[in-house]
Amino acid sequence: MEVGDRVLVGLVRESSRKNYLKKFEEGVADLYYTGPLFPTSKSLHDLHYFIPYFKGKGIRDVYEIKRVRTIKGIDRREYKTIEARAEKALAFARRHNMNEHYALFVDYSIPSGTPRLFVWDFHQKKIVASTYVMHGPGGGSTAERPVFSNKPGSECSALGRFLVTKEHGNTLKRSFRIKGMDLDNQSAYTMVGV
Repeated sequence: MEVGDRVLVGLVRESSRKNYLKKFEEGVADLYYTGPLFPTSKSLHDLHYFIPYFKGKGIRDVYEIKRVRTIKGIDRREYKTIEARAEKALAFARRHNMNEHYALFVDYSIPSGTPRLFVWDFHQKKIVASTYVMHGPGGGSTAERPVFSNKPGSECSALGRFLVTKEHGNTLKRSFRIKGMDLDNQSAYTMVGV
């Protein structure tokens, strides 16, 4: 088969999407997620084939690219949700004499392979940055059924409002302490790496 430069070879690895890697191993995958940086300078619409690469195993199979979708940031519905939460967060910050410049929001309903931590600037009234955030692996938590807990040592993510406090750091890594501000997360006083 002659494919020339119309082919994308992409690394396939485990994902939060159910059976993502397994589907590629069995040759029945119907979706490839490139990640935040598209791995070629070639136009998406000029690519006709995809070949999955498995680390340590090489390449196998050839898929015809039938449809390409680019996801940029969050959709309007999610943005509106964060916008509404920002108004409540600002009122909470004012009541508790907290920082009134930025707030961080995490939306665990968004898959972990997509940015789901958002930095809201209260002055500009918009999202100014976004990045990835992991979910705690404790309690048998999975992408399909995340488990949340406030119990120390559970290794689970906790829900609610938090105050980012003291910065610690060295030349290799910065970290911050977060303090739970709600009744159901008050035991959280954790070091978070950045």
